[in-house]
Amino acid sequence: VMCCSVFVTTVAIPPRVSAQSTSGTSAFEVVSVKPGTPAFTGGPRVPDGDGTGAFPACAGGAVQVTPQRFSATNTTLYTLITLAYGIRYSCFLANDINFLSGGPNWVLSDRFDVQAVIPAGSPSYTLQQLQSAEAPALQAMLRTFLTDRFKLAVHQTKKDARVYVLTA
Repeated sequence: VMCCSVFVTTVAIPPRVSAQSTSGTSAFEVVSVKPGTPAFTGGPRVPDGDGTGAFPACAGGAVQVTPQRFSATNTTLYTLITLAYGIRYSCFLANDINFLSGGPNWVLSDRFDVQAVIPAGSPSYTLQQLQSAEAPALQAMLRTFLTDRFKLAVHQTKKDARVYVLTA
């Protein structure tokens, strides 16, 4: 076990908001957001922000990326934030939630269906590139969307954390 500094993204989201989208240079052409299906009660769970309960860590959800469209079905806001800010996480590592802190409990529990049209002439990315934080234009569009629709505000900082280092 070693100690090192890691980046932590602190999230601030006002209580359930519904905002009008504003267009910008790094924005989707059109975005539709609808409530998804509530999460199931089984599967791996992570503690919520205030430690009073727990939410499913990876209870469903699917993300698709094509050159013309971004689609997230039954996905949590937590997942969308991690994609937008290049935060890599695993459903099986309970302490990964520490890379994202703050925000209301519903960020981990409420589900959304997002359909977005990517502007013509934008770079094409694969889902793997988005998940590996190698899709800067698409990530910028996601950040704009999260700011416009959910009033997301983030602050990135470093904090010391214990990590395991595997060496050969």
